[in-house]
Amino acid sequence: MMTIPLQSLVVYTVVALCAVYSVWIFLPASLKRRIATALMASSSRLRSSRRLQTLAQKQGGCGSGCDSCGPAKPVQEHKIQLFRRR
Repeated sequence: MMTIPLQSLVVYTVVALCAVYSVWIFLPASLKRRIATALMASSSRLRSSRRLQTLAQKQGGCGSGCDSCGPAKPVQEHKIQLFRRR
């Protein structure tokens, strides 16, 4: 029977947590809201979590669910002058 050393177990745990975190970061906001709502429905302890409550109520700016845009910023125009060489 082969045993996994403690160091390998720690490394596997850290890699798994990093993978879960990176997937969570790139999830669309609509899917994050669904997950937060499902977690809150599953447990009364999680239902009282303020972080999950705000995540479940957060809406995206344009309605697409990505939650990456805020209020639209005005576009600045830069005038370019071209000069002829002599």
